[in-house]
Amino acid sequence: MCSQGKGLPQRSDYIILKFALVVLIASTDLVSSPVFAKEQREEDLSSLSVKSLKDALRSLGATCKACTERQELIDALRRARAAAADAPGGGGGNSGGKAAVKGQCRAKSTCNQGCQLCAAPASQDPAVCRAISFCHWAA
Repeated sequence: MCSQGKGLPQRSDYIILKFALVVLIASTDLVSSPVFAKEQREEDLSSLSVKSLKDALRSLGATCKACTERQELIDALRRARAAAADAPGGGGGNSGGKAAVKGQCRAKSTCNQGCQLCAAPASQDPAVCRAISFCHWAA
């Protein structure tokens, strides 16, 4: 696993291991279970910034121009997520497939090593992409 064959693992080895761990966690049934996902979403909403809440709304194709309070944005995002889940193919039914995701994972401008991992197919899931410290989701 060491980059140079001998001695201690190099930093790039840890980056690859971290990426593999993120992909493994994202692919487990525990993370994708409805109960865990709902709890995670509820916690995440209260910790998101106003800009992040607006971005999340936009990613679902919704806006809330009348929202002036943070809680209004959270409520609007909950409604938009519920509407997306209820829509045909939106994940609320038994469609069997994932809904189309807009955007792609890209390396941050500050990325020095392992940047190509952001373009990997496994990174094209928003949750996986955001879990990698040197990647960001570009809509």
